Amino acid sequence: MTLELVSAEIELTNSCTCETYDEETDTATHSEYCYGDCFTEQRAYLAEAIDAHLAAIGLLDADAIRIDCDAIGWQRRAGYAIVESTADGILDALAINGDYTLNFWFGDNYTRCHATRYSHDEPTGSGLFTFSAASTDETELSA
Repeated sequence: MTLELVSAEIELTNSCTCETYDEETDTATHSEYCYGDCFTEQRAYLAEAIDAHLAAIGLLDADAIRIDCDAIGWQRRAGYAIVESTADGILDALAINGDYTLNFWFGDNYTRCHATRYSHDEPTGSGLFTFSAASTDETELSA
């Protein structure tokens, strides 16, 4: 499947986004009950876009991805992670143990991508997470 776009923003949050649809008024409102599918569906949609990005830049079959960020957490420290070259590897690395929202931006037919995370410790957002190929040394060290 080929996805084509100029640019897109996709949000993933682990807070419930389930809605109840009212057929009489043709409106949807936030549900008082979480059916559990909201996060799974959002993550699957975002994973498809991340895979398109990795394919567009030739990293879908890479040994590992390097994720860099210059401002993480409440102390806004720089850091990086070496992860499996998959959407799940990236999304698992950006997840935290708590409520969070990830905003991904894709541009130029998926050849450009960055993400920002919002959480209790990052209320104004983290720095930009960027993705690149991990070096051979980094890949060996992370194994």
